[in-house]
Amino acid sequence: MAQAAEAHDKRPRLLSFKGTLQTITAFQEAMRRAAPADREFLLQAMLRAIAQQEVGDRYGRVEPRANKRRPKAQRYLTEPRAAARKRLREAA
Repeated sequence: MAQAAEAHDKRPRLLSFKGTLQTITAFQEAMRRAAPADREFLLQAMLRAIAQQEVGDRYGRVEPRANKRRPKAQRYLTEPRAAARKRLREAA
């Protein structure tokens, strides 16, 4: 993305990350099968395709970059382990 942005005078943050991944995947097989002399042409075509995929205007969009903690299925051990073992043995 950085190379595509630099080559086409664009800011990297304005390019689509998902679009970049899809473009690289689309060019992957062609790059693999291309003759060494043709790889530079394909690389330039790929960078041009990446630079064309801009992110739309997302005015006011703010998303937190954090994971929320989810409650665990188990309860917390709130007593000494030995006492909990004793209680479980007596209940059985």
